[in-house]
Amino acid sequence: MSKSKQSSQIYEPQVYEDEEKTLIETMTNLSAFISEDDETEYPAEEKDGITDLTDFSCVIVVDNMPISHKVKKLEQVMRRVFGQIGTINNLELPTDEDKSGTMKTIGIALLEFASKEQATSAVKKINGWKLDKRHTFVVNHYADVHRYLQMPDEYKDPSHAEFQKNSPVKLPLGENLLTWLTDKFQRDQFVVRYTNDTEVHWCEYNPTPPVMVYNGEAQKKEGKNWCELYVNWSPQGTYLATFHHPGIALWGGKGFNKLMRFSHSGVQFLTFSPKENYMITWNGQTGDKASQAIKVFNVKTGQCMRPFSYTFVPEQSQWPNFKWSADDSYIARLDRQKDNDLICVYSVPQMNLLDQKSIRAPNVTTFSWSPTDNVLAYWSPEDGNTPARITLQAIPSRKILKQKNLFNVVDCKMHWHPQGHFLCVQVTRHTRTKKKTFTNFEIFRMRDPDVPVENFELKERVDDFAWEKNDGVRFGIVHSDSETRANVSFYTMTKLVGGDKLDFLHTHTDRPCNKLYWSTMGNYLVIAGQKSPHNGVLEFYDCDAEESLATHEHFMCTGVEWGPSGRICASVVSQAIFDTPSMRHQLESGYRLWSFQGTSLHQVQQQQFYSFEWRPRPTSLLTGQARADVLAPKNIKEQKEKFRSIDKLLKNSREAMEARKMIIMRNKFREDMQKLRDELSKDHSKRVATLGYDDTDETKWNLVTEDYSEIIESREDVVNE
Repeated sequence: MSKSKQSSQIYEPQVYEDEEKTLIETMTNLSAFISEDDETEYPAEEKDGITDLTDFSCVIVVDNMPISHKVKKLEQVMRRVFGQIGTINNLELPTDEDKSGTMKTIGIALLEFASKEQATSAVKKINGWKLDKRHTFVVNHYADVHRYLQMPDEYKDPSHAEFQKNSPVKLPLGENLLTWLTDKFQRDQFVVRYTNDTEVHWCEYNPTPPVMVYNGEAQKKEGKNWCELYVNWSPQGTYLATFHHPGIALWGGKGFNKLMRFSHSGVQFLTFSPKENYMITWNGQTGDKASQAIKVFNVKTGQCMRPFSYTFVPEQSQWPNFKWSADDSYIARLDRQKDNDLICVYSVPQMNLLDQKSIRAPNVTTFSWSPTDNVLAYWSPEDGNTPARITLQAIPSRKILKQKNLFNVVDCKMHWHPQGHFLCVQVTRHTRTKKKTFTNFEIFRMRDPDVPVENFELKERVDDFAWEKNDGVRFGIVHSDSETRANVSFYTMTKLVGGDKLDFLHTHTDRPCNKLYWSTMGNYLVIAGQKSPHNGVLEFYDCDAEESLATHEHFMCTGVEWGPSGRICASVVSQAIFDTPSMRHQLESGYRLWSFQGTSLHQVQQQQFYSFEWRPRPTSLLTGQARADVLAPKNIKEQKEKFRSIDKLLKNSREAMEARKMIIMRNKFREDMQKLRDELSKDHSKRVATLGYDDTDETKWNLVTEDYSEIIESREDVVNE
């Protein structure tokens, strides 16, 4: 195998997938070759001449192999499997005698390939291949194994210089990527993108302007743009990703240092894994020829773990084609091969197909992962006499947790509870005459044994569904038959585990709305009316008290974003970067900050405003009981006073800073005036000689006063006596 051909096999996704299928077929039959009951003799292959191992870059070590007396047969199998990667110059299977004196393998093998590229390809493609329940190949370079053996038995912390030298992420001494969480005022950050600027701000919890953190000043000095296209935070707020034409750049730390670059020309979409270990990008291209359309990267090392072509585009949505599991262990996508609809699940970081086979899901249209568990939910529409079906399947065991058949289905939408406690499937169905539609809600209790399902029905059109956040058990639905007014109904599941039944709570009637936005802390929400005919009505609502707190209008509002603390929310009027909005839309674009009670805190209007995004916070380490203790009635008063004092301190600090600025400006003005007086006094004699009089002597001035009057309006009123 030539080096040029080998290089194409490393980077071409289609060739990669073809080789993967061939390897699967070989590995599937591997157990037959090593069975102790099989006495068939296989013709021996001619061995390559043994060469001296002078260049260990071509040598790999295969571990976790079967221990077998069939040494020759196992050697034949190894040559068949690894021979597909490249030319094997040498293969050694170390053996040992058992108690009966028979030679058997010890579970490892040494292989020498014809080139370093072939050895690297073997490590990449076969490491992690699962032979059976007990054996999964572990493949490493010989040099790596040698390096592991040379490591000391006791761990010693490296120096900062040594750590920085070996780490792909560079940070100044004393900095870390979580510095922003140590803010003594517990403020949240957000990023805005407009025109050619990208800015990160601290959000103040009182009616004062946000404080600038960073706006790409270092890049501007070099004549560069900090961000060329889009900008995104990672799920836990550790990284800020900026889009550029050559690829993605990650930034972090107190001063937003550049941490890593990921090459992907024309990148348009980005999805981080929930734990921020990996990310996947797409440049918007589809088809077999776009072999580098999708790339999966390791965030820590910057390495592209595997590229994919985007050959199957689902009808409902184009992105994300790949979706991450909650613990970063798996990534899945929809695919279609030979008219078979599949869900392909890949194990990470090996990027191998799980159990070497896909999940068959006939007519599957969409799927999603649980936010907290390795559970797949997917639905398939009706096909002839086969009903539509909702399936919940555990990964990696592939155990079917629950299936639900549905009839007369038009469409399905899946809504996971933020903590994965429930799954609501919103099913739009038609009547038998197919003249009308109605909506069924099938709610799966994921924490209960056997996953019981509760359901209810609404005859009206459903505009939105939203779960309460922060371990809440309530949800809200916007429903109506009118285009201008709607009702908002609230329901409860009573308990996270072992709830008695689904209960109706109350309905907030006759509201100009079509969207719900729950606070990140639960209870409070914004009932919003977006797009025509509402055009930006925002109602702040207390679900516990069943009370409207305030109603405002942010004209042409396109979205509402709650901050991680739940104390502040932002309403946004934005546009896509390449869109050409109306003049009115451009004049209204920008954002407004509100308290959870609906008090306006700050407003910014900015033409060509593209995005507003809060910086996420990592998941709280407090247990449910610890969180409940903090919010207990005996502690809540103390917590309120604490935050009031912080807000007061912030306000006083802000006022002191403003006063200090005014004093500095006043003193600067006085200094400038004194300089002018000094310059004037220096030229006093020359000026008197030129003018013939002293213009600074006020006793020689003549003061003239003139009165000027003007009739602005005249009116006569007739008064009857």
